[in-house]
Amino acid sequence: MTAKSVPSFPLIRARYWAALLLPGGLGCADAVGGDGIPSAQFAIRAELPSAMANGFFDLDIDRVRIRMTRPPAEPVLDTVVLFPADSSQLTVRLRVPLVSRREQLVLAMELRSGQRLLFAGSREVEVTDAATVAPAIPLQYVGPGQQVNGVRIEPRDSVLKPGDTFTFKVFGFFNGVPVDEFYVGWASANPAIAAIDAAGSVTAPGNRGSVMIHAITPTGVKDSTRLWFSPPPASMSLVGGNNQIGFAGSQLGALLAVQLVATDGLGVPGWRVRFIPLGGGSVRDTLAITDAEGVARTVATLGHIAGNQPFEALIPFQPPVIFNIVAIAGPPARVLPLSGNGQTGQVGTLLNNLLVASVTDIFGNPAGGVPVTWSILSGNGTLEEASLETNPSGLATALFRLGATPGGNTVRAAVGAAPLFTDFSATGTIGVADSIEIVSGDSVSALPGSTLPPFVVRVTDAVGNPVAGVTVTWEIVTGTGVLTPASSLTDAAGTASTVYRLGPGFGTREVQARIPGGKSVLFTATAAP
Repeated sequence: MTAKSVPSFPLIRARYWAALLLPGGLGCADAVGGDGIPSAQFAIRAELPSAMANGFFDLDIDRVRIRMTRPPAEPVLDTVVLFPADSSQLTVRLRVPLVSRREQLVLAMELRSGQRLLFAGSREVEVTDAATVAPAIPLQYVGPGQQVNGVRIEPRDSVLKPGDTFTFKVFGFFNGVPVDEFYVGWASANPAIAAIDAAGSVTAPGNRGSVMIHAITPTGVKDSTRLWFSPPPASMSLVGGNNQIGFAGSQLGALLAVQLVATDGLGVPGWRVRFIPLGGGSVRDTLAITDAEGVARTVATLGHIAGNQPFEALIPFQPPVIFNIVAIAGPPARVLPLSGNGQTGQVGTLLNNLLVASVTDIFGNPAGGVPVTWSILSGNGTLEEASLETNPSGLATALFRLGATPGGNTVRAAVGAAPLFTDFSATGTIGVADSIEIVSGDSVSALPGSTLPPFVVRVTDAVGNPVAGVTVTWEIVTGTGVLTPASSLTDAAGTASTVYRLGPGFGTREVQARIPGGKSVLFTATAAP
C-alpha cells in the first residue's frame, strides 16, 4: 500500500497574515508584504510514523486539514485543503491573522482519505517577524485498525516455481480477536531478488533463492515469513526416523524426516509435507515445511496399543513414503489376577486351577519378560511350578497346594521394587472321611446283660483333620446284644459313639464301626461270670 509522500509542510507568514505551503522546500528570507509591513518566512515539517518508511503502503491521502488556535482555545484557522491525485506535493497560501509581532500558536494537522482520518498531530509553534527554524509536527496513525497489536502472514514459509506469481494474505488481531479493517504495507528484504507490490504479490525469479517478506502496519506491528524460489520436487525419500521401536504412548526418540529433491539434484525448500499416523499414533506437525536442504521433520508419538504403528509422508504428485515403526509395551504399571483367584479345595490338595497373574503397562499392553516374585502371605500351603517371569502375553502362573490346616490362604505375585502386586485368595476345606480309629470303649469285660461304656470312634480326612457329619454304622459281628444307636453322626471333633448292652451267655463279643467307603474298626467285649 502506498502513501503520497509528505516530507515537509513549509509555512510563509507576515505580521498580520501568513502563507502556508504544503509541502515544499524550506525557505528562510526577509521579505516585505504588499502592505509594506516586513514579514518573515518559516516552515513546518510533518513527521509520519517511522513504520511508514518500512513498508510499501497504499494510503490514498486526498486532503489535509489545518487548524491553528491561540491558547487557551481561540480559533485562528480551520481549513481543509485538497491533495491532487496526480501530485506528491501540495502548496497552499492561507491568511493567518496575528495580534502581535510574536505569538505562541497551536498548529494541528490531519491527513485524510475522504472523510476518513488517517494521521493526526499537533504542537505549539512560535511565530515572530524574524526567520524561524522549521518545527516538526509529529503525526500519529489514527485510522482504521489503529488498535491492531498482532498480524500474521499466510501462508508461512512458501515456495514458488520460477516465473510463478503469488499473492500473500495478512490477518490482523487485537488481543487475539480478528480485526476486519486495517492498513498494512509490504516489503521485501531484498528487492533485487524479488520485489513485492502493494497488494502483497510476488513473482518468482528464474533462479533459486529466498527472500524474507515483511508485513507492517502504520503503527509498526509486523510479521515476517520466508519465500523460497525453487523447481518443484521430483522425488521424496526417507532420511531419518525409520525402523524405530518405542514404548506405546511415548514420543519417538528420532524425528521422522523426509527430503524433497528437484530434477537438478538439490533440495526443495518451503514445500509442505503432510505426515499421517496410520496405526493410532500422532504427529506434532500435520503439515511440516521443508528447510533449505529440502528436509521436513516432525515429532511422532506412538499410540497406546502395542504393535506395528506406521506413519506416512505425503506430497502432491509423488508416491507416499512409509515409516516402519513398532510400539512395544511400556514399563510394568499394573498387576492383576487374571484367573485362579478365590478357589476352594480340600486341604492337602492342589487347587484345580492355576494362579495366573497378568502384568501390563499403563495402557493395558501385556508386558513380557518381566520378573515376578511369588510369596505366601497367609496359610500353610506350598507353591509349586511358579514361573519366575511373564511370558510374551504378560502372564505368570503358579500351582498352589493347600496346607493341612483348613481355612484361608493368601498368595502374592509381585513385580519390581515398587508396590506392584496382586493377591490370590484360596480356602482349604476338610476332606472326605478317609480313616476311622477307636477312641475308647474297646476290650471291656462285664456280666451278661450289662450295658458297657460307650464305644467311641474318631473319623479323619487324609491329613488327620476330624471330619464332622459322617455317618458311622455300628454292627454286632459276634455274639448277641443291643446297640443304641445302630448308626450315629460324627461331631465337630470327628467323633461318634454308641452304647452296647451284652446279651445272655458268656464269651467274646465283636462290634464293628464302619464309615462310607468301607473303612472300619472292630471293638471287642467279654461276657464273663
